Amino acid sequence: MTVFAVNAERDAGLEREFEVFHLPGMFLYHSGAFHCETHGEARAKKLRYAIVSALKIPAGEAP
Repeated sequence: MTVFAVNAERDAGLEREFEVFHLPGMFLYHSGAFHCETHGEARAKKLRYAIVSALKIPAGEAP
C-alpha cells in the first residue's frame, strides 16, 4: 500500500480538485479506481477497517 500525505495549505489545488471540506481526510484508490473517502482521526485500527470494508464494494466515481 502506498500512502501520500498532502498538506492542504500548501497544496490547495489538490484540496480544491478533490473537494476536501473536512480534515483529516483519506481518499482510497485501488488499481486506479476510487473506493471511498473517509474523514477523522487516522488511527490504525479504524483505517484498516475502513480500507478492508471499502475494498469489498465496487469502485465508484471519484470526487
